[in-house]
Amino acid sequence: AKDALIILQSRPLTALLDVAAAASPPVPGYDILAQGGQAACSGVACGPVYRAVNEDDLDGFPEGAVLVAAHSSPQFMVVMKRAAAIVADHGSVTGHMASLSREFQVPTLLGLSQATSLLPPGEVVTVDVGAGRVYRGRVESLLAEAAEAPALMAGTQVHAILAEVARRIVPLTLLNPKAPEFRPENCTSL
Repeated sequence: AKDALIILQSRPLTALLDVAAAASPPVPGYDILAQGGQAACSGVACGPVYRAVNEDDLDGFPEGAVLVAAHSSPQFMVVMKRAAAIVADHGSVTGHMASLSREFQVPTLLGLSQATSLLPPGEVVTVDVGAGRVYRGRVESLLAEAAEAPALMAGTQVHAILAEVARRIVPLTLLNPKAPEFRPENCTSL
């Protein structure tokens, strides 16, 4: 309708830089299995590599695994709550799956060329999205550092007010672009 009010939700993309530009020095004593890419959602996570070639592979996805795929896909939404991290050979940090990664706060590294061939299935890895590195094994120092990062303004009245406002405007409710209900009239957040 001509007089309809349309509200478009937008989010700042804070991780559009090539991660190599801001990378910290490698953690000594650990093998780097893969390096590069772009951060779709920052963070550090550890788990066994689970390679998904097609959508059917997602059925057996285990809790706490690192999803490794050739291309990013919004279909990964079905395992995001169980995934420690996501790594893909190709994908856009401005794409729908990247938005879902940020919504579910899953550390996600995209455009990490040859990740599917460099990361062996079942191998426990530590994904450091901020540095664009995937290490062999569990890197306790990175995981501890990530766990200690305090929330900005945590415990303040401003933080409490913003958290209440965010609860009403931030959640994505239209998650799967192929679903029949993925239409503007079904958006339930402000």
